Amino acid sequence: MGQIVFEDSGLLVYTDNVVEGLTRGEWTELPFSEPFADQSYVTYFDRFAEAIAEGVPVDIPCEEGRKDLEVFLAAYRSGETCLPVALPMASGQERSTLFWG
Repeated sequence: MGQIVFEDSGLLVYTDNVVEGLTRGEWTELPFSEPFADQSYVTYFDRFAEAIAEGVPVDIPCEEGRKDLEVFLAAYRSGETCLPVALPMASGQERSTLFWG
């Protein structure tokens, strides 16, 4: 189980699981960089489009992006229900009422 707290300066993450980059059983602060200061997302989208156009593998597989999205959807679901949400989420559970009414 774990918890994510959004703050102005970044994220606070707590987990009871072994997760690379986090300390098990303790809060870990993950600061935000300057909002889109380097616009690295633009570079990523450009490289993604180039890979598709050239028919070569993308830098980060779509499955990895889905895992990231699932974490955020679980955070929203937890906020809606005030209950922990286990990952991976059960099929259909990701359809948060926040997005799909």
